[in-house]
Amino acid sequence: MEQLGLTPRDLERYIGPSGRVSEVLNRKRRLSLRMVRRLHDGAASAG
Repeated sequence: MEQLGLTPRDLERYIGPSGRVSEVLNRKRRLSLRMVRRLHDGAASAG
């Protein structure tokens, strides 16, 4: 996140609602395959 200058709010478009982003970042929820794919596609288009 730091390398791309992303905030948790920016991750909502890839992961879902802010509560879900918080759970993922706090390791209370695992990333789903869909989340991983959306993050990958988003990072590829941002870079």
